[in-house]
Amino acid sequence: MLALQAVRDGIVDPWCHDIRRMLWARMPEKLIELVDELTELPPRPHPKVPGHGGPITDIVYSAPEEHCRPLVMRARAWAAAPSRYPVVGEWMRRWLAHVVERRADGWREAYDLLLEMESKRLSDHTSS
Repeated sequence: MLALQAVRDGIVDPWCHDIRRMLWARMPEKLIELVDELTELPPRPHPKVPGHGGPITDIVYSAPEEHCRPLVMRARAWAAAPSRYPVVGEWMRRWLAHVVERRADGWREAYDLLLEMESKRLSDHTSS
């Protein structure tokens, strides 16, 4: 549980993939719960990595393919109410594209969400 707390607190370096890989293998449910918790907290971006969303970014990017679908389903809720999820930023588009590129579980839903987000962005842009 110390490793999980370290990931939560952003102590684990973004490039230290072994810890997150081990946690996904041993306690995927706990990591998904942690994602839910982190989405409602203020962002804690990495000071040296532009566009990095903090610990949540590291967790979702390190998710094994078989655990991507529940995260994509959460991303749909994040996109629908961005003010409720302050930690979710531009990194989410890149992560969804990553899921699609890998053809991970949930990639079709990720692709649909990317299309919806882009359509909304274009609509908001043209109505301004």
